[in-house]
Amino acid sequence: MNKNIRTGRFTDMQLRKNPHTYWLLAIPLLLIYLNACKSEAFDWEEIYQEPEGKRLNKIYFLNDSVGYAVGGFRYTSDIMLKTKDGGETWDSIPQPDLSKSIYDIDFVNDEKGFASCLDGKILATTNGGENWQMLQMGRWFHLNAIDYFSDTLAITAGGDGYGYGIIHRMGQKGYWEPVDTFPFAFRDIQILTPKIAYVCGYGVIMKTEDAGYSWKHTPAENDFFSAIHFITPETGYAVGRTGTILKTQNGGESWEILRNGNTLFKERLRLNDVYFTDTQTGYIVGDKGLFCKTTDGGQSWIKIDKYSTKNLTSLFMMKENQGFLTTSDGQILKFKE
Repeated sequence: MNKNIRTGRFTDMQLRKNPHTYWLLAIPLLLIYLNACKSEAFDWEEIYQEPEGKRLNKIYFLNDSVGYAVGGFRYTSDIMLKTKDGGETWDSIPQPDLSKSIYDIDFVNDEKGFASCLDGKILATTNGGENWQMLQMGRWFHLNAIDYFSDTLAITAGGDGYGYGIIHRMGQKGYWEPVDTFPFAFRDIQILTPKIAYVCGYGVIMKTEDAGYSWKHTPAENDFFSAIHFITPETGYAVGRTGTILKTQNGGESWEILRNGNTLFKERLRLNDVYFTDTQTGYIVGDKGLFCKTTDGGQSWIKIDKYSTKNLTSLFMMKENQGFLTTSDGQILKFKE
């Protein structure tokens, strides 16, 4: 086991020497089980349903009023929605030259934004999303994530299947250039400072400290990490497609296993997104309507009563106790605690 990933275990020898250790183990496991059985009810509202049931991959808000949701049927259609009234109404922004799924969207200010798409395509706007220009990267792969930090720094990451990944960065002159290729695909990215950013994907979480020019492995492993969220440059969380939840408090130098998704006999959870409003309060969403909340920095999680049994694909917290979710069949849901 990697020494930088912490978890607590008793050895078989310890158990044989002290049979009472079984009871010591049972008590915290019982507490974890009881806590997992707790549930909490939120107020829910369906504020949008895509008529054709197209998948929504990402929801993102610039401010309390303006937000976007993007998605589509992977190989045949796109969808981009925009709200100007805090999610009460949504207008479609057609992309006639695309006809492929849009995976992620991000803005650096009210006017300038990017969206990453299937087949190595990027959409760019300089007028608040009224018009979009389509850019073609050099290879035809899925650009699963994009983060736009400033006019001199944006990074997109993706890949093809599980065994091929690539990272591009945008420099000062506005040109996109490939940084490197990797033997694993990427699913999410977050830029924290003009120098520091993280990407996660198939079995890896990587970090850059030079604005995306070079990347190094962190000790995270053993899941297909689908999303990361850092609330400070030191404190961050990651979730995976087999149900792993990790936490770092030292900028990725080490990761604490909050939940090991690869444990035999443990319920297999498919986690898709994570969002923290502060270092203690956070939310995760996953397949089959899974929605959980923590108020103690991820040490325990409370299941939120399901509003939908569809796969929950993304999450955005508008306020401390109010947020939005998207689903695999084109719903936008608003919730309030």
